[in-house]
Amino acid sequence: MFKKIVNIIKKNLLLFNIQYLSFLFSLRKIKKKNNSNNKIILADHFEVLENLFYRSLVLTELSNYKNAKVQVFNLKYNLPYYLTYHFLEFVPMKTNLNDIQKKEVNLLFKQYKRQVKNKIELFKFSINNVNIGWDIFESYLIRNFKPEVNLKDLKLRKIVIEALKLYVFWRDYLVENKISALFLSHRMYVETNILNRLAIKKKIPVYTISGDGSSLMKITTLKLNYFETYKKIFNRLSKNDKNNFISIAKNDINRKLLGEVGINMKYSKKSAFSNYQFKRNPIKKSKKINILICTHCFFDNPFAYGSGNLFLDFYEWLSFLAKISHKKNYNWFIKPHPDYLPGTIEIIKEISKKFKKIKIINPKASFKQITENLDYGLTVYGSIAHELPLLGVKVINASLDNPHKAFNFSITPNNLSEYTKILNNLTKVKKKNTNTKSIYEFYYMHNYFFKDKLFENLNKEKFYNNSKDLTYFNNYINNKHYVKDKKIIKKFFNSKKKKLISNKKFSNLFERFSRI
Repeated sequence: MFKKIVNIIKKNLLLFNIQYLSFLFSLRKIKKKNNSNNKIILADHFEVLENLFYRSLVLTELSNYKNAKVQVFNLKYNLPYYLTYHFLEFVPMKTNLNDIQKKEVNLLFKQYKRQVKNKIELFKFSINNVNIGWDIFESYLIRNFKPEVNLKDLKLRKIVIEALKLYVFWRDYLVENKISALFLSHRMYVETNILNRLAIKKKIPVYTISGDGSSLMKITTLKLNYFETYKKIFNRLSKNDKNNFISIAKNDINRKLLGEVGINMKYSKKSAFSNYQFKRNPIKKSKKINILICTHCFFDNPFAYGSGNLFLDFYEWLSFLAKISHKKNYNWFIKPHPDYLPGTIEIIKEISKKFKKIKIINPKASFKQITENLDYGLTVYGSIAHELPLLGVKVINASLDNPHKAFNFSITPNNLSEYTKILNNLTKVKKKNTNTKSIYEFYYMHNYFFKDKLFENLNKEKFYNNSKDLTYFNNYINNKHYVKDKKIIKKFFNSKKKKLISNKKFSNLFERFSRI
């Protein structure tokens, strides 16, 4: 009982924040006009304060453009957010089932039990060509901090039933109501992605905005990435643009290699290129091939970029590598990410027992030191694929949907058979000189090109580091910058564009090559 009271107090602390109260009154300036028709925009509640402002402004403009009211789902008790939605005239809603729908859920659960006998069948589980198994799979991992799915776990059963309820509810709701658009924080997990899949099937546009507010998109397909466009677009830029963009990327990467934290990754608190040095390099020079496995977060959205991973989860990937280690006389090393989540090290230690021989490298270890004697790095789709080649290390990916796939500075196998063949024959893999220019091309495209200048006059850096201080938002709403961005957003909604990119030439290139 005491914990509940403490949690309620924490959730409502904003009510005593003068800046928040000022923010509520500032919302009157972006308050949408009243809509008398019955058209609806569905938006999920996303409880991240620094993202609330962007969503408030964009949703208001979308509501005006569609002439539709906004209904917010997934909203649990949290008075500050209720007040925010009230000032914007957004209506909270519940996803409750009637008796007929509840009976259908019971029948669908029986169907699930008949069909799903292993992890692959779970991942592919669909109802009327709507795949909800993928979302169940990933929801189980993140909610329970588990590295793999346990089909016998009662917690999985609970998520399956939740997913079936959401499928039935949203399927009927989209038929019975005039839904003009969706506005979602994420296209993953059962909370939002089942609705997303149903909406796409019914050709209802789905809008989403990045965490920093710079990337506004309209989604019309289930495609999760456009990495294949990077090289195609860059090749069509002017020589002057190419040189400028490479210069920007080079500067960023050099700062990153010097150990600066948070370069294009504000969430990062530790650098993999720190100046930390062991007295002796943990990876010794050897006649054998030295391989470093760089782990991912086991729990968070393994299929973030699409279904092209060669393995169902990161645990399965490491278990596969363990089998290879028994056949090949390589030196195997594994290094956790510097920003690893609780439970990660324990899982890695457990998996390490499956290897014939492997050494766990301290997460604090710097790539500056350990790559001196390293031959290969292994990842599923991580950033080491463009970082380690700069230090002379070849990287092999384990996903067809990795961000680097359009470039040849890392290796991307076409299938599991090819991946296995490469790992079994590393002595025959030719190590070509790394084309650093192509790494800079990738880096700019991935980190800059697709981000627009929306909200650029808002002091995002200060707000991100102190999200309880809404001064920056309040000042923004009360000056000309708000008017400017409002026009940009309105123009985007009135266009047929899939992504807000202010530069007309760049925008046309994106629309030409992407399929989202």
